Amino acid sequence: DYNQTKAATIAIADHHGPVYLRFGRPSVPNFTPANEEFIIGKAITLLEGTDVTII
Repeated sequence: DYNQTKAATIAIADHHGPVYLRFGRPSVPNFTPANEEFIIGKAITLLEGTDVTII
């Protein structure tokens, strides 16, 4: 989503080392808060559950 892409771009600018970020996704609703920090190498939980894990 837009918020996560923006946060990832900011995190990449501060990161020292090689980075790959791919864009080109169709329009989707925002599912992350606008002020959520993006931490390189850390996953976020979108929904708790017991059936499946997507990484």
